[in-house]
Amino acid sequence: MGWLYRKCSMQELVQDRLVSEYDRKVIAHALRGSVLWTVNQITHQETGETTVFIGCDLLRKDGEWCGYKDMDETMGPCYYSCPLKFLDMAPERNPVWREQVRAYHRQRSRRFSVGQRVEVIGCTVPWVCITGTNPLTGEYAGVRYNLKRSLLGEVLQDAEAPDGQFLTGSAKSSDRQEKAVIAV
Repeated sequence: MGWLYRKCSMQELVQDRLVSEYDRKVIAHALRGSVLWTVNQITHQETGETTVFIGCDLLRKDGEWCGYKDMDETMGPCYYSCPLKFLDMAPERNPVWREQVRAYHRQRSRRFSVGQRVEVIGCTVPWVCITGTNPLTGEYAGVRYNLKRSLLGEVLQDAEAPDGQFLTGSAKSSDRQEKAVIAV
């Protein structure tokens, strides 16, 4: 429920969280930023029955103190960077959370092309024209922005080749033109 702290390095804390203890065995783990994802197996001593679940440990450092807050899939953590392969390793306990994990990975794996006009979500800038892909940058009204993939919505208009053909995208040509008019 709360946070547990101890005086140690972050590396020591992570190693301690990965140690199998009592009836819990860590099958797989991945550190994504300040979130430690684990696949855990618990063997009930009396029955010998095993339970496999996905764990989510939030990690925090405060001076010499490091802390963690442990959760599992059933708690519906608001973190979605769990590796997709972990979803296949444990039975589903929270379908809504798992769909959000899949959506997170779909969003992160999207590819953009220079020249595409893309909707921006939750900002005063309605759309940007992609000007670079590494790092991802875009331009609107003469101002260039560094872009976070999580803020980018639908592709409103794809980049055009010199012959007038669209280079990429999945929207129909008529949809693309209509959305571009609405965004302007």
